Amino acid sequence: MNFDTFSTAAMAAELRDIILGGRVQRVTQINSLTFGLEIFVHPTRHYLILSVEPQAPRLHLTAAKTRRGTGHDTPLMLVLRKYMRGARLKAIEQPPYERILHFYFDTPFGLTCLVIELLGTRSNLILLNETQTILGVARLSKPGPQTTQRLLVPNQPYAPPSPQDKLTPTELTELILRRELGEASPQLDLVRMLTGVLAGVSPLLAREIVYRATGSTETKIGELVALTPLLDAVNTLFDHLQRNQWQPTLAFDEDNAPVAFAPYPLHHLPKTQTCATFSAAVETYFAEAAAGYAAARMPLLETLNEARQKLARRRERLQEDAAALANPSAFKEQGELILACAHQIQSGQTELVVDWLPGESAARVKLDPTLSPSDNAQQYFNRYRKAQRAA
Repeated sequence: MNFDTFSTAAMAAELRDIILGGRVQRVTQINSLTFGLEIFVHPTRHYLILSVEPQAPRLHLTAAKTRRGTGHDTPLMLVLRKYMRGARLKAIEQPPYERILHFYFDTPFGLTCLVIELLGTRSNLILLNETQTILGVARLSKPGPQTTQRLLVPNQPYAPPSPQDKLTPTELTELILRRELGEASPQLDLVRMLTGVLAGVSPLLAREIVYRATGSTETKIGELVALTPLLDAVNTLFDHLQRNQWQPTLAFDEDNAPVAFAPYPLHHLPKTQTCATFSAAVETYFAEAAAGYAAARMPLLETLNEARQKLARRRERLQEDAAALANPSAFKEQGELILACAHQIQSGQTELVVDWLPGESAARVKLDPTLSPSDNAQQYFNRYRKAQRAA
């Protein structure tokens, strides 16, 4: 799962309480899309992870000191090292209902802003100067027609993502909700309707809203009996966002593996537990991806997996030849029979029947009708030698 509006807001509130006013002492590059900031707030050092990996975009504090991974420093790392060392964190802001955070730093070069966009596979990390000009970016835009309106490259003005064209919770009245429900298909899942209509509502939040309102996450629009419970559930959950009152929660499957995190109770999931901080919940969920040496381990793991796959394929081929290994000389005998009876084989013949062997039943040898007798015999001799090698 990815960060949603609520997760972003909860993390922003937690970071304001812990690291606001702190000084950046160290910047590390864990991998090309994951960075760590060591921020000192007397008398404690805090370690902030910022990652825009497409499959695991995340932002959280970690107890372990961030360590450098493998690979060369990226251009963004060089810029961060220049601007961030000694910088003081002045403010953390979130555009309304967006999955974006702006970290404002006072640096020797003036005010800079580090923007993290937690937009799933489109996540990005961008460093801006006072004039909102891009100094560095983790994932450069590829030139083309689709990037003409939002080009994320150094020395270009920063343009934020387009705002969501959806209703805000304050705009959702019973009249508007009734209109939206009336325009949708009765067979449409209520969860899908909410994510398409309301700004800041992720699938996880929508399932929680629907469960609190109807007792099930599978409710269809046509099955909705009353609107008041649904509006109450929306207002109750968005009240957490307005008041910045959070309850970090982790959900687990039957094997105790984390399956979801949220800054509010997840009543629709059967196995949950509260966490001391939201960072702890996020770090537990992304434990494997957030490991400091994950980037260093990855090349070795890929090499081991490749070697394992080659051996597995080789073993499969040997198992396929197991019947031949029991009597590899049979291939040789079949080839010799073809050569001995080559003068009897007609063009296009698919089988050779040899019944002149004394004391034995007729031998049948399959033939490839597209090959000559000598080529057919050579095929059997090749299979005989292959069986010997495999044995």
